[in-house]
Amino acid sequence: GGTLSLDGGFVDVSVSNSVSIDIRGSQFEALAANLAPRKQPFAHQVGVVGQAGGTDQGVYGASANLLRLDPPDAGGDFSTGPMGYGAPLAGVWGRFGLVRYGYRGSFQLPDAGSGLVGGAVLSTVEDVAALFGAPVVPQMGPVRTPTIGGLDLLQPQSGVGTTPVIAWTAPAVGAPSSYTVEVNRLFADGTGVTRALAVATFVTFAARLDVPPGVLVAGEAYVLTLGARQTAYPDTVRAPHRNTLPIHTAVLESDVVLP
Repeated sequence: GGTLSLDGGFVDVSVSNSVSIDIRGSQFEALAANLAPRKQPFAHQVGVVGQAGGTDQGVYGASANLLRLDPPDAGGDFSTGPMGYGAPLAGVWGRFGLVRYGYRGSFQLPDAGSGLVGGAVLSTVEDVAALFGAPVVPQMGPVRTPTIGGLDLLQPQSGVGTTPVIAWTAPAVGAPSSYTVEVNRLFADGTGVTRALAVATFVTFAARLDVPPGVLVAGEAYVLTLGARQTAYPDTVRAPHRNTLPIHTAVLESDVVLP
């Protein structure tokens, strides 16, 4: 290969936009009480994001942080007052507001060190003015009373079989347009730390999933995530992965499951 030299420079950006953010973090923390086993806060984020191509088709790719705050892990309410931010992006870009409270569960296989598996989250993506024009509170809560084969998914379970029924009740907050179930297999990495690998993802519109054959394997260990999502997209049946703002999501993480 050859060598390519690039020359460039930075220019000042006009801070021509302003937003005030008032987050009721205590309400997010209350909903997150049972979001993941032995949970630890992970990647809380609030801010304004730019997306190439606009936001008419929802959120679909990598974006640029125009304004970012990292709320304290301990949670709690906070208000910023007016903050300025720039939009130094050429071409067609859209902006949206983001509030995300993320968590990781702690899991440990026999004869392996404990590891953190990230996947539990409460989030809202919405037009900047609509999201931050009033105090921000959760718009979607996690599913309730999740079970596998009739057993509590929030507790370690064994002997559930390889084709169990996963069921739950609707969230207490929000009206999901779809649910997602992700199956993650636990394994010990080269350093002996417990990690997770996604092996299957299902989208459903009912509050249950019959796990098909070939997904769960006897002798392995798994963690499941159950997501509730509400989007304004009008046809989630034919296009379940399409979205239109606003998008409200809550993802719960199970304890360890052994078939």
